[in-house]
Amino acid sequence: MGWIRVGALMGVGFVLCGMVHAEGAPWSIMRTAVDPGAAPTGAVTKPWPSPAQHLTIQLPGMSHHFDAPVDEDGEPLPERRFNERNWGIGVQLERNLTDDWDGWVGKTAFGVMKDSLDAMGGYAGHTWQKRVVNGASYTVDAGAGAFLFYRTLRFDGQHVLVPAALPVLSATHKRWNLGINVVAVPRVKLPDGTMPGVIYAQFTKGY
Repeated sequence: MGWIRVGALMGVGFVLCGMVHAEGAPWSIMRTAVDPGAAPTGAVTKPWPSPAQHLTIQLPGMSHHFDAPVDEDGEPLPERRFNERNWGIGVQLERNLTDDWDGWVGKTAFGVMKDSLDAMGGYAGHTWQKRVVNGASYTVDAGAGAFLFYRTLRFDGQHVLVPAALPVLSATHKRWNLGINVVAVPRVKLPDGTMPGVIYAQFTKGY
């Protein structure tokens, strides 16, 4: 049942990607209907501005936890250690939200990864980031995103769905198309367990 839910979560990611693709379609259709001269008859109107989008593969990452593992009563668990080698893979689709890549950038992503409690889970999310640096060799984006995680909150516990709004910082080397996404997660106690405080760095490869 667990992997069925992971598959369902990844399906949500595909839906999010579809929403990003179709986002501008109604305006293009309405503009053509109101102004016949907006596009020649039979011409294909792109529902997004150019440049269109970038495809990025999300690679395994690493993390640093600020707290030691504790039980339900807050007592330390000396025999337990948080996992800080987060194996996994995902897909990230990014597009410019303004006239060019110097403005705001939207990024939709989904994938699977091994969480802090050493259990494989899934994630999906969308971020809105401002391109704060667009240099000759690299870019830097800063912003925040809405995420949905399918993960454990207790060691050897069941998987649950965890929604979150988190800050995100991204950097990419243009020539190598290699980058990194850095996400800060605060320590939050939830009914099913505790989300540990952590900084997570995920490596990326663009195409």
